[in-house]
Amino acid sequence: MSDPTDTTPLAGDGSGLPVAGTVPMQGAAAQTLPANVQVGHDKTFVIFSGDLDKTIAAFIIANGAAAMGRKVTMIFTF
Repeated sequence: MSDPTDTTPLAGDGSGLPVAGTVPMQGAAAQTLPANVQVGHDKTFVIFSGDLDKTIAAFIIANGAAAMGRKVTMIFTF
């Protein structure tokens, strides 16, 4: 495993295509959680607007989260 503070840039292969790789995290983001800590990934959306375009956008985002296996709750306040 590489040093988490390594800032070496990713090198391309000269083809001009995007380079796939990982970007090392630094500082507080580089810290890992203990094994016994569970991080919640449930999503809650509060929809304040009754505009159709904003409501559809909220459904699209919520559908993406549900497709990733997240529990999604949507609250409508209009």
